[in-house]
Amino acid sequence: FMVKDYRELRKRYNIPVIVLLVILALPFLYIVHVTQSKNIATICFLIYLMIELVLAIIKDTLLIKRLYSLIYEDINLDLMASYILTQKRKSIKTIKARVQVATIFYFYRIGDFGSIEAVVDELKKNQKFTDAEQVKLNEILLNAYLFSRPDLKEDEFEELLSDYLADVEPLKMAYRARYDLLVKKEPNDAVLKEVTNNKFSQLESMYLKAVNEYLKGNRNKAMELFRTIAKEDEGLYLVRMAQAYLDS
Repeated sequence: FMVKDYRELRKRYNIPVIVLLVILALPFLYIVHVTQSKNIATICFLIYLMIELVLAIIKDTLLIKRLYSLIYEDINLDLMASYILTQKRKSIKTIKARVQVATIFYFYRIGDFGSIEAVVDELKKNQKFTDAEQVKLNEILLNAYLFSRPDLKEDEFEELLSDYLADVEPLKMAYRARYDLLVKKEPNDAVLKEVTNNKFSQLESMYLKAVNEYLKGNRNKAMELFRTIAKEDEGLYLVRMAQAYLDS
């Protein structure tokens, strides 16, 4: 079954490590007891400490990998919210950055577009990004504008494109197609060329394809796609918007 609580997920990785550490401690305790040597006791303690450290690193790596798979590649809003809530007070820089990234994606997925920019600004102050990561963040901001601003003027949009995607021409074309669909309410097949491997992005592409078909007058095909989207978690803004089309 799907894990919805971060503490439950963490427990699944912590318990095996604790059991293994207890088992590994037994031979060291036996050696210390038999030899009664302080030097051997110190060596055993240091070896055990190193084993504990290695296991902790392996456990954390596997936990983060599994977490990312569940909240980014798949759609799991409950787990995402639980992770943010559980970890948001941590002061370690890397954890703080991870939580801020998760918060941005969470706000975007539930449609709380107004809260995204502040979190992005805070993240940029504390974290350096590669060009690819910067483009990804800018894409989220652009999408937030497109989905939340039906009155977005074309010259204002072009200015945003220049600011956010200065040298990425293929992406600019894709976002101009999104602008046509979501703001101008005009069909544009360029939006169908997007390819992605995570479930939410696939759902978003499906939504855009459905809107495109709807605007072209292919109502049956559009409604079929909207019905597929509406089966997903109703906490997602895409599901609510698909449902609005179905109810209209």
